[in-house]
Amino acid sequence: MYVANVDEHGFADNPRLAAVEKRAAEEGAVVVPVCAAIEAEISQLEEADRADFLRELGLTEPGLDRVIRAAYQLLGLQT
Repeated sequence: MYVANVDEHGFADNPRLAAVEKRAAEEGAVVVPVCAAIEAEISQLEEADRADFLRELGLTEPGLDRVIRAAYQLLGLQT
């Protein structure tokens, strides 16, 4: 599993992310892109404000949740 730190606008049309995805595909691995800056902001927000913040960014869940889910899937675990 590759966890790729991208900037806030780097989830789409990002050549560096595309290169990581290509490498991961060659290895049969998954890529989970996250933005550490967004994750830091999320960690400072009250629970009630997190969903609104994510929605404003066009995200459905924090990157940490995506990383955890991908790791569970790789390990064959269930949440």
